[in-house]
Amino acid sequence: EIPVPVTRGGMSNLTDALIRSAKPRDRYYDLNDRGTPLMLRVKQNGEKVWLWRGRVEGKQTTRIIGSYPEMKLSEAKLEALRLKSAAKS
Repeated sequence: EIPVPVTRGGMSNLTDALIRSAKPRDRYYDLNDRGTPLMLRVKQNGEKVWLWRGRVEGKQTTRIIGSYPEMKLSEAKLEALRLKSAAKS
């Protein structure tokens, strides 16, 4: 199991080191980035995908926005914030 730094609300600040150290488990799991609508899903096969979670037309939705390491953490955060802003308009 990977040590996940837990903060208020059970969410962590995603860092490159935390992402690199995230190992597959018998079931997928998500690492949330505190303060942003960004999540990293670690699949059973070791694949890591970026997810955006937000509301679109009043409905909770989750969208895949990229794969790690092809999309860096900084790029994923910017895309998640862009989607959040677009969903509000």
